[in-house]
Amino acid sequence: MKKVISLLMSFVMLFSVISSVNLSAYAEESATSGKCGDNVYWSYDLTTNTLTISGTGAMYNYNSSGAHWYGYRKNILTVKIETGVTTIGDYAFNGCSSLTSVTIPDSVTTIGEAAFESCDSLTSVTIPNSVTTIGVEAFFYCSSLTSVTIPDSVTTIGKRAFQGCSSLTSVTIPNSVTIIEAAAFYSCSSLTSVTIPNSVISIGDDAFHVCSRLRSISVASGNLNYSSKDGVLFDKNKSKLIQYPAGNQRTEYTIPNSVTTIGNSAFSFCRSLTSVTIGNSVTIIGYAAFWACDRLTSVTIGNSVTTIGDHTFAGCSSLTSVTIPDSVTIIGNWAFYRCSSLKDVYYSGSEEQWKKILIEYDNDYLKNAKIHYNSYRDTDRDTDGLKTKSDETSFIIYNSEALFECDKIAIGKIDDIKLKLNNVNVNYGSVTKDFDKEIILKKNDILYLAIRIIINTLFRLSFQMIRNIITKKAIMFI
Repeated sequence: MKKVISLLMSFVMLFSVISSVNLSAYAEESATSGKCGDNVYWSYDLTTNTLTISGTGAMYNYNSSGAHWYGYRKNILTVKIETGVTTIGDYAFNGCSSLTSVTIPDSVTTIGEAAFESCDSLTSVTIPNSVTTIGVEAFFYCSSLTSVTIPDSVTTIGKRAFQGCSSLTSVTIPNSVTIIEAAAFYSCSSLTSVTIPNSVISIGDDAFHVCSRLRSISVASGNLNYSSKDGVLFDKNKSKLIQYPAGNQRTEYTIPNSVTTIGNSAFSFCRSLTSVTIGNSVTIIGYAAFWACDRLTSVTIGNSVTTIGDHTFAGCSSLTSVTIPDSVTIIGNWAFYRCSSLKDVYYSGSEEQWKKILIEYDNDYLKNAKIHYNSYRDTDRDTDGLKTKSDETSFIIYNSEALFECDKIAIGKIDDIKLKLNNVNVNYGSVTKDFDKEIILKKNDILYLAIRIIINTLFRLSFQMIRNIITKKAIMFI
């Protein structure tokens, strides 16, 4: 009997606790006003769906479970923050998916972490010139945000601050910003251009990654830490290539000879590139450097690279050939993952050397490709021309338009065709070039030669025709 009574009392106590929790939660959710800081208050108008924050000082910081008004988050249309409030707390308006308008006074100095995360209907926001910090994920995945004004008081743009703002077409970074943290503008797929001002001293990894329409990144000439060339972002002395704009329309790119390091994800999702040449100056290729360059068909890696890192060419589904130097000792995990078109690997070393390379996990397409041993393109040479092999009786043309049978005026597209020369000299203009293992006849030279031959041939034909006509007329006259 005592056990039964004890069990009943336990149920009663448990029910009381559950009831009090539910009632408390219900009371909080149904409230329309309260405190949200030591001296800051909130009120919600159910008629206009307007949330007003008033008082003085900092708002409370919240977590992903939301603020006191979280229960109304899908209905809130307007947020008015009154003068006197100094910070917008972490996660303050997180998930307010119907929010279209927000007023931020010039008393606010900090926009907290994820303060406006996933405010899907917010199209524009004006940040006052009192704000110095835009926090981590402050406008994370505000997918309708088309414009944002960053004042010249801001010094830091936090990690992922504007990540996923897929409608953002332009952004002006003022000359007060010193730090752009990692992934700050990640996946801003409508962004077409960015200018880095003189003030910036640090740009985090992936700051402009997967910006699929970004065609150019410019850097102010007075910046002491960064530079740009042809729309590509580098460190100041161009020894590190930081970001190639994913929306650039170039199909071919040769990495400048000054570059020693290709940054993490530097070329990821560059879907116009078909060919990349990595020069002999490059020693480091960063993580996922060419991830998902799905139109890339060929890559030549310079002979200073020792490691092809994890995910380097993963997802390059059109890659058919890659040139690898014998300096490479490690090919990382998933380096050639999903490179389903890879057929040919041109390796400068021997088969024995190839077998010593540590090829890590999930590189089956690389392993199954045909390995051409002792075969290599010198990236410091102009391989758009002709280069003789060591036997001095043949040469190779690398994917170029060239005159390859000069005596027959044959012009065509050639891919690794060996031609026998038999001590033939090539003459054009007043210059003679002998083919040997040190001489390169450039494509422009060849085309010039072709034009000269064609012009001379046409001239001879024309002269012959005129002479024949004159001869015939002379005969007729006689």
